[in-house]
Amino acid sequence: MITNKRYQTLLMLATTGQPLNKDATEEEKNSTKNANMTMKL
Repeated sequence: MITNKRYQTLLMLATTGQPLNKDATEEEKNSTKNANMTMKL
């Protein structure tokens, strides 16, 4: 489970187009991918 603070960081990375850290988990990658798809809609 992603903490609220970590989710906010991932959302910020997704909105600014910055890449994830290399040590990001699959759950974090999926959350960022979903945020990107939502913003495109």
